Amino acid sequence: MGTFAGRAVRKILRDVKSPRDAAVLCWRAMVPPDPRLREIRSRIWGNLPRVALREAFPGIETVDIQILEPYRRQLASTLDLEELSALLAIVRYTNSKNILEIGTYDGSTTLNLAANLPEDARVVTVDLPPQSAADQTAITVPTEHRNKTKHVIGERFLQSPHRSKIRQVFGDSAALDWTSLGLFDIVFIDGCHFQEYVLSDTRNAFAVLRPGGLVVWHDYGQNRHVTEVVDGMRSPGSKPSSQNGRNGSALPSGNGRTYVAISGTRLALAASARP
Repeated sequence: MGTFAGRAVRKILRDVKSPRDAAVLCWRAMVPPDPRLREIRSRIWGNLPRVALREAFPGIETVDIQILEPYRRQLASTLDLEELSALLAIVRYTNSKNILEIGTYDGSTTLNLAANLPEDARVVTVDLPPQSAADQTAITVPTEHRNKTKHVIGERFLQSPHRSKIRQVFGDSAALDWTSLGLFDIVFIDGCHFQEYVLSDTRNAFAVLRPGGLVVWHDYGQNRHVTEVVDGMRSPGSKPSSQNGRNGSALPSGNGRTYVAISGTRLALAASARP
C-alpha cells in the first residue's frame, strides 16, 4: 500500500470509534458540505491523460495574464478562475491572434480573451439569437440539455473598451457556415452540451483550425456528453508528446492530433499537427 494510502487508512482507523462515526465519515466523504468540493468530485468521466498545464506547455508559468472582474462569475455556468487562467495563459503562450468561441453566454470569457489579445487580434463569439426558440434548433435537443441564458448575451463586453476586438455572431452553430468566419488559432467549445451538438461543433472546429492550432473543450470530465465526444475523437494510440511543438509546447506529436486534459480543470484540448 502506498505511503499516502497508508496514512489515509490509519487516519480513518483512528477517527472512527463507532458505527455512527463511520456513517458520518462516509456521508461527508460522498457529500462534502462545500459546494465547490462537490463540483470537483463530479469530474468522474474521461479517458484522456490528465497532465499539468506546465507539462503540456513548458515555460507557461512565466506567462502573465490579465483577468477582468474575476469574481463576477457563476461557477455552474462558466469557467472557474483556474480554468480561465489556464485558457488565457494558453492564448498568450501560443501568441494566438484569432480565436473562435462557441457559446457566448454573458460574455465573461469573451471579454477576458479579448483583454489578453493585442489590438490587431480578434475574438469571434457565437451563440443562438436572443429570441430563438429552444425547440427550433438544427439538431433536436432534449429539454435537459437546452441552454437557458437569463443574461443579455454578451452583456459583459458590450460596453467594454475591448469591444473592438470582438465580433459577435448570432446563429445556430449546427447550421452556421463556419468557413465564413475565417481560420483560427484556437477554437473554444462551450456551447450546447448535447452529444450531437458537441460532435458537430468539434468537427466544424477542426475544419477552421489553422495548422498547429488548438481546439479546447470546457466541461470535459464532468459532462458525460462532452467527455464521450472528445474521447471518441481521440486518435487511436495518441499519447502526449515529450517533443516540443509550437512555442516550446509539448503538443502536438506526429502527423495526427494530440489530446490531453488539463489536470485540476474541466478543460480538454486537441492540438493539430504543424505543417
